[in-house]
Amino acid sequence: HILKHEQTIAAKEKIHRNLQASRKAMIKPAALLIKKQSTLHKIMLDIKTQDNPILVIKFPDHQTMQRIWKIDSLILIKKITSLFQKSIHQAIIADGHHRFASLAHLHSVRDPQLILTVYFSPEEMRVSTFYRLIKKLKSESYPSILDKLKRITKEWTRVDSIKPMKDRIHLVCQDEIYRFKLKTISQDPIHLLFSKIVLAKVFNIKDESKNKRMKYIEYPDHVDEHRLILERHKNELIFIPPSLTAQQILKNKKILPPKSTMFTPRIINGLVVVKNY
Repeated sequence: HILKHEQTIAAKEKIHRNLQASRKAMIKPAALLIKKQSTLHKIMLDIKTQDNPILVIKFPDHQTMQRIWKIDSLILIKKITSLFQKSIHQAIIADGHHRFASLAHLHSVRDPQLILTVYFSPEEMRVSTFYRLIKKLKSESYPSILDKLKRITKEWTRVDSIKPMKDRIHLVCQDEIYRFKLKTISQDPIHLLFSKIVLAKVFNIKDESKNKRMKYIEYPDHVDEHRLILERHKNELIFIPPSLTAQQILKNKKILPPKSTMFTPRIINGLVVVKNY
């Protein structure tokens, strides 16, 4: 009942397998997205209101705090378990696709028994996007790439800044910023359309999960970080798709390309550890 919504990257999956094998433990839970369940929501609120957390960790930035509550009432545990069995029919992997994939591999090799998970409902999570960086081939020129892009897009515009719009993609190329919409009538999520139309037709990239021309960078929170990314990667084409919403992820039935979503909040590494085998 736990479903993935995007592909993994082969190289990163291998790194996670090696980490799992060497640590023999999972040091960070996978974040799972579920539809809001009002009874479960009330139970959690009551626990946080009535009981003190067993662990409180404050971080140096003075803004981040992680708190853990323990549920040891057998009656309450049974009630929560029953809710998951009867009312919560599926969960979507928000953050942790590579951990799930590496554990699935180890399951057939060393039989790990457990996976740490933490559950969020849509209103508790924010979804951002990843920059998609592509190196041009020596045989390509920037003008020829732009010409190809113009043929498969519409409302092509040169702009002064990046202002996220739900159906527009931004491109930074040689210090110029362009905004465009894909020519399609499909209602598929924009990241899937980007792969099918832009990557396949313009760059001949058929499987980005294994392609070495592509890199992914988390969408930065600060303007200074954004400028730094553009400066460091000025010789690459930087595509910036809009963010999807948590509700879109829950409704989507198709597997998206790697790094289509960046979910926050995230659980800190090492806050909770579980032995795998």
